[in-house]
Amino acid sequence: MHTRAHTCTRAHTRAHMHTRAHTRRHMHTRAHTRRHMHTRAHRYTCTHAHAHIHAHARTRVHTCTRAHMHTRADTCIHAHAHAHTRTQIHMHTRTRTYMHMCAQIHVHTRTRAHAHTHAYTRTCTRAHTCTHAQTHAHTCPHAHMSAHARTHIHMHARAHTCTHTCTHTCTHPPGRLVQQGVLDPR
Repeated sequence: MHTRAHTCTRAHTRAHMHTRAHTRRHMHTRAHTRRHMHTRAHRYTCTHAHAHIHAHARTRVHTCTRAHMHTRADTCIHAHAHAHTRTQIHMHTRTRTYMHMCAQIHVHTRTRAHAHTHAYTRTCTRAHTCTHAQTHAHTCPHAHMSAHARTHIHMHARAHTCTHTCTHTCTHPPGRLVQQGVLDPR
């Protein structure tokens, strides 16, 4: 299943960029006054991380299934995200304020049937000012996230100007790794 959307709801499966796929896979994206993307996996674990990300800074965090990850920034512009997931993943991302940062998240989770779910999400944010990012999760193994400062993301947190959020979701049967695709934010 492939879902493509341009911010103000435009998807193959449901309006308001709300997509449900396979076993409890839930991805929600909200733009305009802030962009929401939440990832959740099987077990609940949490990890708190607070850091300023500068251009081309790389970070790797190990979290686990049913991780609750939050990415925050203040006011933003031009947001463009790609997500390739499988079974049971709910991701949440919040952005407000201009920043220049690109995050790549690769999550490996395990379902009750002992099947591995692979989620590869790429979020690019482009702006000025320092970026303030928080990552919340509930400690546990089996998931890894890497952040890399980059370009492209246009999203308005508090403006009625149309924001361009591009989301590409791919669901594949368990056993195959999902490959990252590239989307044009327009």
